Amino acid sequence: MQKKKFLIGITIFIWVIFLFDFIAQVYFLYWRFWWTDIIMHFMGGFWVALFGYYIFYLSDYREKLKTITQKYSLLIISFSFVLGIGILWELFELIFAFPLRYGYLFDTVLDLIMDVFGCLVAYLLVLKKVGISQKSIKSIKSKV
Repeated sequence: MQKKKFLIGITIFIWVIFLFDFIAQVYFLYWRFWWTDIIMHFMGGFWVALFGYYIFYLSDYREKLKTITQKYSLLIISFSFVLGIGILWELFELIFAFPLRYGYLFDTVLDLIMDVFGCLVAYLLVLKKVGISQKSIKSIKSKV
């Protein structure tokens, strides 16, 4: 897996997410089918985890951060990144998009769960594709 190829892939994927979101809003799919929001949050969590993987492990930014190179650092960083973005999104929805309504708390919790589930799927995909060494994340750089 090359860095440039990976970046192109996640760029195409975010445009697919934007396209699906646009179609869902134009055709009121979020209101017609309750599960549309769940799919979008899963895809969003998946994308944010892959983007976090790129930023923290494939780009040169990682050298500046001096990230920990423990066995589960990729999972911890991806989880934190996805949860942080997910919480910010939910705050945006609360403040700008949707006033408090019946079931808002359940919807928020389900959205965050789907964000994290997308993150876990992306994490497992990266583990399978790259084959992360248990000793160090440095092996990722050598395989890219």
